[in-house]
Amino acid sequence: MSVLSSVAVANAAGQKLSDKLSDKLSNKLSQDELKKAMQRPLITGASISADWLAPSPGKKLAARFTAPGQVRTVAFGGTPGSHIIDVLTDADFKDRTAIIALDFFFWDSAFMDARPSLKALSRLVKTARAMDIPLVLGEIPELLPGRQPLRSKLNSALVQACAEYRKCFMMPFIDLHGRVHRDRHLMIEGKRHSIAELMPDGLHLSSLGSEYLAGVMQQVLCR
Repeated sequence: MSVLSSVAVANAAGQKLSDKLSDKLSNKLSQDELKKAMQRPLITGASISADWLAPSPGKKLAARFTAPGQVRTVAFGGTPGSHIIDVLTDADFKDRTAIIALDFFFWDSAFMDARPSLKALSRLVKTARAMDIPLVLGEIPELLPGRQPLRSKLNSALVQACAEYRKCFMMPFIDLHGRVHRDRHLMIEGKRHSIAELMPDGLHLSSLGSEYLAGVMQQVLCR
């Protein structure tokens, strides 16, 4: 699938999904601001951010605006954000133009104590605000039924964090995941794609799924 066609495919769905969170999101970026933000992004989080099975949505979106060598990734599969935050150094953030942390808190939702995760979230937001750069977070979908006791609490904290920083944006994974599982497919360029085509192992994205989410992210970020 070409970059242009992927953008076109995601436009309608991405706009619909992002509109549902419009009251939670800060002002969107202009085209020029989006291009600037994607020049040297830091991608951080768990396995999807670490390119498990396919390049991450953040990496695919950045590739539309910058060279691959300009993207910095600090991500670890199966690792909660409360642990990753301790690995991130000032050097990792230096000269970055955006922070993309789509699955940063996914594994945190499986823990019982939210305090370390909330502390990590606070640091991410404070860092982005101090640098005056966009921060892209992701809602935590229910991928492990019965095993994510902190999911609701962390999702509420993510929404609140984005409400308090004008350059914080939220990927609407709950709505998207629910719709795909309800319909059992996703329509892309008029073709029906099954859940297995989008998430082959039920947790990680295929290249098609990642490309689609890159388009959704562009719609969430840019007016």
